[in-house]
Amino acid sequence: MARGLKAWKVGASRRFDAEVGRRIASLREQNGMTRSELAERLMVSRLTLQRYEDGAYAVPAFLLLRICAMMKVPLAAVLAPAITVAKETV
Repeated sequence: MARGLKAWKVGASRRFDAEVGRRIASLREQNGMTRSELAERLMVSRLTLQRYEDGAYAVPAFLLLRICAMMKVPLAAVLAPAITVAKETV
């Protein structure tokens, strides 16, 4: 049972990270920015940003706040869709 719960948590976390990443990519594109441009403004490598957008890495909270400030959107604009996706998989 514990092993199944752990697997569910890992799966839900990955789905959450992937949805946050998709939302960041969408906001970036809506603002006419390339991945390289946003990565430079965030002071991360283009590959790191790609991994955030692909959901391979979880985006640190301080970067989420910077992205939201740059894109002039509330944090909920990035997190709310991801929370919905994570809940739907329960």
